[in-house]
Amino acid sequence: MKVFMQYSALLFLILFIKPIYSQNSKDSLLAKTYFSYADSLNGLNAYDSAAFYYNKSAMIYRKLKDWENVNHSELWESYMYIDMDQYDKAIANIDDAIAYYNQHLAPNNFYSFNGAIKKSLAYYSKEDYVEGIKTLKNGIKVFSTNPEYNTPRGEKMLASAYAEYGNNYL
Repeated sequence: MKVFMQYSALLFLILFIKPIYSQNSKDSLLAKTYFSYADSLNGLNAYDSAAFYYNKSAMIYRKLKDWENVNHSELWESYMYIDMDQYDKAIANIDDAIAYYNQHLAPNNFYSFNGAIKKSLAYYSKEDYVEGIKTLKNGIKVFSTNPEYNTPRGEKMLASAYAEYGNNYL
C-alpha cells in the first residue's frame, strides 16, 4: 500500500501541477512513471495491473517514437501475460509490437528480432516447441540481413538468441 501511495502522489504531481517542461518531456516523464509503477506491481506479483501500466507506458513511447523504451514496455507487458499463463495474449502483443517496428523501421530491425526471441519464449512456455524453434530460426534469418548484424550490438543480440534457444530447447 505504501508503494501505491508514493506512486499515486507522484502521478498527482505529474498530472496536476503545471510543469515547466515541454510536452515531450512531460510525456516522457509520465511514461517513465508508468513503467516504474508497473515494475513495482510486477515485484508484488500483480501481473494484470503491471501489464496495464506497461501498456500505458508503451503507448506514450510510441507517440514519442522512443523505440528502445517501446521495446522494453511491450516486452515486459508480454512477460506479464506469460507469468499469468496467457500465452496467446503474450504472442499477440509481441506480434503487434513487431508489426509496429516493421512499419516504422526496416523489417530486419533489432527490436523485431528481440521480439522474435521473446515470442519464441512464449511458445516455449506454452509448450509449443516446434513453433518456438521455427519463430526463433526465422527471426535469426531475417535479422541476418540487417547491416548491423556483424557489429558488436548485432553479435550481442545473436548471442542472446542462441542463449535463449539453449536455455529453452536443449
